[in-house]
Amino acid sequence: MRIIKRTILLVISLLFLFIGSIIVFMNLRAEKLENEVRSYLTSKGYEEHQIQKIDGKISIQPVYQVVVIFTDEPNVTYCYGSKKYYSILPSKGEDKVFQLSVTRFIDQNYEYKHIEPNVKEQLK
Repeated sequence: MRIIKRTILLVISLLFLFIGSIIVFMNLRAEKLENEVRSYLTSKGYEEHQIQKIDGKISIQPVYQVVVIFTDEPNVTYCYGSKKYYSILPSKGEDKVFQLSVTRFIDQNYEYKHIEPNVKEQLK
C-alpha cells in the first residue's frame, strides 16, 4: 500500500514538473518574440519613448503574438508576430516579424498612424 502511495505521488510530481516546464518554455518563447518585435520596431525608426506598451502573449492562433500600444495612439492596439512562432513547438518558418492586425474599435474612417500596408489592405 505504501509503494502505491509513493508511486502516485511520484507520477503527480512528474506531471506537475512536465506542465510547469511547458509553461516556462512557452513564456520564454513569447518573451523572445517580444524582443524580436522590439528590434523590428527599432529598425523601422521607432524610439523607445514612442512605445507605450509592448507585451508578448500566448494566444490561440498564432500561438505567440506581441501587443504594441504607441504613445501617440493609446486607444489602438497593434499585434505583431512571426511565422516562426505560429505553433507551440519551434518551427523553421520565416523569421520575419510583421504586423498581424490592428484593433478596429475606433471609427471606421480613422487613419491609423502605425498601420503597415499588409494590414491596411485587410481593412478595406
